[in-house]
Amino acid sequence: MAFRKLIAWENKYLLKSLIIPLFLAIIFFFILGCYINWKNIFTGISITLLGILITVSYVNYIIRKQKELNILNVKERINKRIEFLANATITNFRTFFGFGGDIFNQSIMERGNKNEIKKEMIRIAENILIPASENKITKMNQNDWKGFADLNKIVWDGSDWIIRTFGQNIDSEILTLLLDIQDISEKIIRDYSIWPDILGVPDEQLLSSDNPNGIHIKRNWSGFIIKDFKKLILNIINILNKI
Repeated sequence: MAFRKLIAWENKYLLKSLIIPLFLAIIFFFILGCYINWKNIFTGISITLLGILITVSYVNYIIRKQKELNILNVKERINKRIEFLANATITNFRTFFGFGGDIFNQSIMERGNKNEIKKEMIRIAENILIPASENKITKMNQNDWKGFADLNKIVWDGSDWIIRTFGQNIDSEILTLLLDIQDISEKIIRDYSIWPDILGVPDEQLLSSDNPNGIHIKRNWSGFIIKDFKKLILNIINILNKI
């Protein structure tokens, strides 16, 4: 994270510009006091510099600890926004596929424990959305396909906002998953935009149309999008597992 890099740079700068010179000065004046008659003066300077070194080191320790607490607070707040995106994605596709609240473990939802609810959202995504996606997507009509593309646009917009706003302060592993999610949702939108006049059209209507390859195109591209959707949900699950 950028915050940690900044702290590491500040510590390195303080070490090179102040602590090491002070430490060397202490040694210098102490040795000087051993060989020159003004021993008390040089020893006093050494003790004074030692006091300064201890004070600076302690103050730096306190400041660093406060910055680390601030970093943890910021990271937690960023993760809440990422978790909101993941949960909203699962919920949007759950309702789009026609699954109601009855699929949740009601006792978990009633307890309101955040960790348990997160695990329940992961269960819904892994055990319900992914297995049901092929059947649900295959049966979509043209209006459904447009709604499906619109939901993927929401995913793209949400991940894009998080990346642009907090990208420098997100762990690289989480950032990679967000970029993957954005790439996949963009690909789904792009694939749909190529065949909006074929995806969701009934087979019998395609058979009677001027495009003899319509059914073949529909099945192939639906298959591509189903695979990508499963990858999208798997990445959402991975994010929830890591934050």
